[in-house]
Amino acid sequence: MGAQLAAHAANAGLAVVLLDVTADAATRGLERARAFKPGPFFVQESIAQIRTGSLDELSTLSHADWIVETVVENLEIKRGLAARIDEIRATHAVVSTNTSGLSVASIAEGRSASFRAHWLGTHFFNPPRYLHLRVGSLLRTTLAPTIEYSKRVASEIAYSTEDVDRALRWGFGWELGPLETLEPSGQPGHPSARRERRVLRARPGASLLDLGDGVLCVQFHSKMNVIGGDAIEMLVAGTREAAANFEALVIGNDADQFSAGANLMLLLLEAQEENWDEIDRMVLAFQDATQALKTCPVPVVAAPAGLTLGGGCEICLHCDRVQAAAETYFGLVETGVGLIPAGGGTKEMLLRSAGSGMELPTVFESIGFAKVSTSAADARKLGYMRDIDGLTMNRRRVLDDAKNVALAQRRGR
Repeated sequence: MGAQLAAHAANAGLAVVLLDVTADAATRGLERARAFKPGPFFVQESIAQIRTGSLDELSTLSHADWIVETVVENLEIKRGLAARIDEIRATHAVVSTNTSGLSVASIAEGRSASFRAHWLGTHFFNPPRYLHLRVGSLLRTTLAPTIEYSKRVASEIAYSTEDVDRALRWGFGWELGPLETLEPSGQPGHPSARRERRVLRARPGASLLDLGDGVLCVQFHSKMNVIGGDAIEMLVAGTREAAANFEALVIGNDADQFSAGANLMLLLLEAQEENWDEIDRMVLAFQDATQALKTCPVPVVAAPAGLTLGGGCEICLHCDRVQAAAETYFGLVETGVGLIPAGGGTKEMLLRSAGSGMELPTVFESIGFAKVSTSAADARKLGYMRDIDGLTMNRRRVLDDAKNVALAQRRGR
């Protein structure tokens, strides 16, 4: 588990030190983790961010911001290691135990006040890259006092409770402000928790939503979010509405999959009926929609997660920026069913290769072999994402992060 946690911390861009009983044991553990399928790394190059060593080198953690203990489930062993960490840790460093069955408080018995103030229990599920972290004592010891304090002083320090929440969301990157958390947890007190996204226009397969702060959203909600007539209609309508009445446009949703691509069943049915003119109209309509995204006068940001295939990938390729969940799987996969990407994706990939120095064979291989990225980071290697595009580790934050990117782009124009 320790090696896989080190890998996922490296995925987040952190410099990591992995210590084991011996340095050889740490190195072997990392190599074993590297060979796992599915892999713990977004891209294999991230292993360079991990340095291995032995527990005799514990002093090398004296500048660490977070120390994660993952030793065997033995109370005395964990207490002994906690005591050693207490002696060398920086005063600001957070220390956590990955215990699944021992008392977190009992492990920290006898430790300094500073250690206990920065001590928490975390339980990473295996494999940590793919399963959510469970945090217990951190929330119990920090969230409740923060909410109570915010309720007490809100009227003294702000014009409204919404201003308090905005300060924490915008200034510290919180997903919800302290007072907004009351309503989701079943408590009264805040007028608008996470504000309802106002629906401006809706079709069975897609909608236009007002995300607030001058940002419009096109949201797909068909099965697997496949792209059909509703989605194309809302994309075109969204660019027009955003240009007329909003500051920016985001393409995204809260579903597990951004889009599995175009509705090929509809295409197949038209082909079987030899309705070639109708197929031409369908293709042209999608091309018009992607071009509308590319030429929209306000910033357009895609917020993909999960499957982002075929037409879903082409939508992202035409946006000003992409803010993707770390676990996003991009691919122009049409050649896998005997088709060529028809929404402008091949053109965009060619343009990107000219501007980024990416070799043309890489572009043609990605398209011709229907390559799918294993992560958002891997998508950069295949040409589906650029260095200027962003990556969000927490899936639940993607839409908010995309909104913030869109507003930042607007301010920069």
